[in-house]
Amino acid sequence: YTTSQQCFIKALETVPCDPAFGALNRSKITSRMWSSLACTLRKTKQGVVTVGTTKYNTQQCIVTALEMDHTNSKAWFDLSFTLKEGDVKVGVKAYTREQCIVQALEIDPTITNAWYGLGLLLAGTRNISVSNEKCTTTQCFIKALEIDPSRALVWRFLGLSMAPADVSVTVSTKAFTKQQCYLRALELDPTHAPTWRNLGECLPAGETVEVGTMMYNSELCLAKAGTLENADATNAAMSG
Repeated sequence: YTTSQQCFIKALETVPCDPAFGALNRSKITSRMWSSLACTLRKTKQGVVTVGTTKYNTQQCIVTALEMDHTNSKAWFDLSFTLKEGDVKVGVKAYTREQCIVQALEIDPTITNAWYGLGLLLAGTRNISVSNEKCTTTQCFIKALEIDPSRALVWRFLGLSMAPADVSVTVSTKAFTKQQCYLRALELDPTHAPTWRNLGECLPAGETVEVGTMMYNSELCLAKAGTLENADATNAAMSG
């Protein structure tokens, strides 16, 4: 039985010597193989893998992928996950986690998770330039939702990112208040306790909103959050 990891290793030990591949195609194909090999390391929670006579960890596999093909957007995004702090060198330049995500987005601006991740990293009033456009946390979440509006957590974080002075934000030409962001998140995932708590905390006294087929005021939203949190705690205790 041959695993996918063993297949990638065998291919990486063979393809660079295969004259059937042109130089450019060989670089791109080999880059993708290194990226895929890194994925197998993450999935198996394996520390290192040996290719030829050299050992590589996940980060080293991804760096090698990028040195083969600097335009591998997936590799740039995956590289960001190997960094909690500090930076990593690709070629002669060092990149932080944020800079890795920016590199990915400047190559492929349709990576939803990259916009979402960048929004989480910016957290607050900071902004960062992506393809010469200044982006705030809120703008990153908006861009993510304009690519994929089915992401419940992104809707929640969009609501959380709105400043008190923000009456609404525009996503794909439609305006959403903070409350409407939470409602959209609950339409997509009505079992998420923190979103129920966020909605309850932003509802004015006496105001009700419809979620599913029921009406909720602030107290009912907070009670719903508490019920779901207790259920989550019970399930976690049972599974532990």
